[in-house]
Amino acid sequence: MLISIDSVEVPSVNALLSGCPIIETLDLSFYSISLDKVCIPPSLKRLIVDIKNDHGACLELNVPDLEYLNISKIT
Repeated sequence: MLISIDSVEVPSVNALLSGCPIIETLDLSFYSISLDKVCIPPSLKRLIVDIKNDHGACLELNVPDLEYLNISKIT
């Protein structure tokens, strides 16, 4: 399963990801208005994250099968 998310806020991202327990690939580009916590599902094998702000976000990663990680524009 592949999901690509662009220009959404963190609460919407968390709501979507909580309903996708078997997602394996996620290309996530989002705007954070504060240091919101993004909860990443443990089933992920590939994660690309692009934060669109100047203050970053908090990523909670518990992904034992993660094979690829690319994080950009995060403080």
